[in-house]
Amino acid sequence: MAGWSPSRHGAPIRWARVPLTALLLSAATAEAQELATETEDASLPIELDLDECSDLDVPLVRRLLRIELRLSLEERDTRPEDITQVSASCDGSEATIVVDDPTTGKTSSRRVRLVHASERLLALAAAELISASWAEHHVRPRPEVERIDQTASEEVTVEATEVIRRRIFEPLPPPERDAAPPPWTFGALFGSVGVSGRPAHATFGLGLLVGLELNRFFAALFDATYDLGRIDTDLGTVQLRRITAGLGLVVRGRVGMFVPYGGIGGRAGYAFLRGDPESPVSRSVTGRVGGPFLTGGTTIGEGAIMGVAWIEAGWHSWSQRGYLGEGRDATLLAAKDRGWLTLQVAVAVRLGGSDSH
Repeated sequence: MAGWSPSRHGAPIRWARVPLTALLLSAATAEAQELATETEDASLPIELDLDECSDLDVPLVRRLLRIELRLSLEERDTRPEDITQVSASCDGSEATIVVDDPTTGKTSSRRVRLVHASERLLALAAAELISASWAEHHVRPRPEVERIDQTASEEVTVEATEVIRRRIFEPLPPPERDAAPPPWTFGALFGSVGVSGRPAHATFGLGLLVGLELNRFFAALFDATYDLGRIDTDLGTVQLRRITAGLGLVVRGRVGMFVPYGGIGGRAGYAFLRGDPESPVSRSVTGRVGGPFLTGGTTIGEGAIMGVAWIEAGWHSWSQRGYLGEGRDATLLAAKDRGWLTLQVAVAVRLGGSDSH
């Protein structure tokens, strides 16, 4: 729907409805433009008359209008002939906006439909009308025909030209994203408790863990672990010492302050079994141990110091087997046969890196 409405300067002005979708798309940029406002110093005066739109918050419309035009929120004092005048009349959900621009001597009018966030929609529509008028300075910087109602000073006209140049031709800086997740490259000292082997036995250990972020989804984990355990056999007690290294590849996500992860890996090392000197089991056995594992856990916290907790479940491809004892009384001990299950808890220090979650 389109038509013509009179101008206070005498020339007829064409008005048209503005699609709501276009206004909503413009509204999505308002926050980014507010961020840019702090860096601009244009203080062009704009007079806003919303007496016929009593339901609207006039100070809010004024603020949003200046933000959309990338003007400072403070106006300077100037001559009445330099002031761009914006007025609006409302009829239910419809509003007619009129802009009188003294820098071009032109009056523009447009009807819009106000639904949700009426103040923002009205401010955006007015800003588009003002921008369209000021853009004439770029199209016709030196008009061939004298503009009788162009009453603004040259200083104000030049400033309006610069404002519209920034708004149209200079892209806005990208809006700041929500706080990015913290770097996931870290070093950690951890303690572990678990159960493994046949016969089943408890283990307790200490170790160092290094997490290395590969990209926003994947990370590598490397650890070196020293475990102690005690195994009860028919002949007596066997002390276990185990030194292993593990390497895993994990996929990670983010849930608030938690970064859960899960993946696969492998572990390899050596185990040392020694019989209690006070029991008939007195021999020592040494052998390699290790195999594949599944792991899952999470890091906790967003500061330089964070917590890490994870579970590891694996199966021994290399098993240590050895006889402890002598003769017919000797016992076969497969200290690292079958699987293992451990729980590790760590205190970690971030070492740097970046995350793009």
